[in-house]
Amino acid sequence: MSSLRSFVSLPFALLVATTVAGCGNDKPKPDPSAAATTATDTANAKGRLNLRTPLAPQVKVDPQATKDYRVDVCYFGTMTLRQARDAYLASLGGAEPSDKKLPSFGGAPAPTSPTAPATSGAPKPGAPGAMPGKPGAPATPPVTAPAKPTTPPAATPAKPATPAASGTPATPPVKPGASGAPVAPGAGGAPTPGAAPGEPPGRRPFDVALRAPHERNARACSVAAGLKDVAMGDVDTTLQAYAPFAVELAKSIATATTYYQREEYKKDSFAKGKELHKQLVEGFNKLDEMQAKLGDALDGWRKAHPADAAKQDDGEKVAMAAFADARDSILAVATKKANVAGFKEASGKLEKSLDALKAFAASHPTDPWSKMMVPSLESMLKAAKEADSKVTDKGVDGDTLLVLTNSFVSVIEARYRALSRSTTMKAAPPAPAATAAPAATPAAPKPE
Repeated sequence: MSSLRSFVSLPFALLVATTVAGCGNDKPKPDPSAAATTATDTANAKGRLNLRTPLAPQVKVDPQATKDYRVDVCYFGTMTLRQARDAYLASLGGAEPSDKKLPSFGGAPAPTSPTAPATSGAPKPGAPGAMPGKPGAPATPPVTAPAKPTTPPAATPAKPATPAASGTPATPPVKPGASGAPVAPGAGGAPTPGAAPGEPPGRRPFDVALRAPHERNARACSVAAGLKDVAMGDVDTTLQAYAPFAVELAKSIATATTYYQREEYKKDSFAKGKELHKQLVEGFNKLDEMQAKLGDALDGWRKAHPADAAKQDDGEKVAMAAFADARDSILAVATKKANVAGFKEASGKLEKSLDALKAFAASHPTDPWSKMMVPSLESMLKAAKEADSKVTDKGVDGDTLLVLTNSFVSVIEARYRALSRSTTMKAAPPAPAATAAPAATPAAPKPE
């Protein structure tokens, strides 16, 4: 019996020893699910776009060019403040804002006082047929309903409506007027396009002067004054005083415009309007002097630091010639006493230099300068031609100056975009040369 137990225990001991030895020598097998997960994550990572990887070369434009751009927008852009000043002072005629004198910042006729008599032929406010709207706005004559015809006209089959494009709101139906002609939007009770919900029919929701970018252009002065890496001598000194002045004046204009648009003067009896009036008049009285100082400093800097034509591309040289002519045209009307002859001469040169730029664009379709600057220069030339008959020795009216200013600021911005694109194109690696396709091997003749 004992011999049998010894025989059974011997194989068991050998099995235990083998198992222990195997556990110490064998390596763990990899988990197949983990390998599959890792491979999937790697494939997904390759398919995803890494947002930190730039799609194009990160190119930094010359700091001097960037500061020149900001200073130009500051100086020329804030000429819109003159338009607001001239319109405001002219609408008040030297008086303070009151029920009899509501100010205007240009772009639209000055509002009429609610106590002023209505124009002849127009119903007085509150009269039957009077169009509800902004108090003091010129009333619209009532629309007389057409007489009913004795014999009903034959019915004309209506044309099927043209389906609107996807995402485009359908055009509202136009109601006929007294004569049977369509009533223009905003007239005779028709809704004004772009009016807010609840806006009285026929009333313009915003004054055109609100679209004058006073604050935007004034902020460019603050940005230019903060660019310390490039020193511009007297320009920097003048900007330190002009930037806060222009920003504050632009904000006062925006605040006053909103104040009168919302008719808040009815709630406080012009208390805030008179306070704003003092701020505006004080700023308007300093405007010409402050702008003249900045203009003189900028002119002196340009003369002392002319552009290096040797570093310019052919497209840039042609574009900068047109840019200089556009700048000369607005500088001719930038002073109280406009240079009529200089304005006409600069406008004529602009037309020729723009033609030269268009000709260059025709032969160089990929040139960024001509591609980006032609449209804005065309708008500038159009504005100059329309202003040609309005420029006198006494200057130019505010609305014309506003159009010229906005047009030239667009030219300034187009020039900087062209410079950025040109710089990026220069830094980009050259495209690989196209490989010629191998010549086709003639087929072997078939055996007869």
